[in-house]
Amino acid sequence: MPTRLFLGLLSGSVLSLTMPALAALSAGGSSPSSTHPNPAAAATLAQGFEPGPADGHGPDEDEVLTEAGPLQGSWRAAQVEQDRPLAYFTIFHDRGASEADGSFLMGLAMGDGLDGEAGEIKSVQLEGDRLEITWNPTSDSQERYYLTLVQEDADLYRGSFEAERNPASFEVILERRDHS
Repeated sequence: MPTRLFLGLLSGSVLSLTMPALAALSAGGSSPSSTHPNPAAAATLAQGFEPGPADGHGPDEDEVLTEAGPLQGSWRAAQVEQDRPLAYFTIFHDRGASEADGSFLMGLAMGDGLDGEAGEIKSVQLEGDRLEITWNPTSDSQERYYLTLVQEDADLYRGSFEAERNPASFEVILERRDHS
């Protein structure tokens, strides 16, 4: 008898949990897993409620945020002569920092063999209006590719490409792809 009572209570509890969802469905409402907005959530948002730090959202109260530096964003490096993309860079740069980091995706300028190769940039150095980016898209751990550039405006650098173990060398432009 106690087992039946327990199972009855348990099934009653389960039913009481599912009944509101079943009632909403039978009344033309949406299921909780539906892509339609939840009316209660919509009402809460309409009242101007936004989750804040107390709700586990947003920055910590003691967190100090650093502004983005001038190199922050997406860039395209291209061989000037044929406007062939050498590489695409995503750079993360803090305001006032002389160093940055990021990732690269190779283009066609060095041939089909490296097209699409991706990885982390080895170094990004900014000194005044002079920028140097070093990376290695090859399987040779000793190889280094270098861009040595001078700033022409906020979204454009011009300079040269060189490789440590590859005789290729040519003029390059580095242009910002987004204007964030």
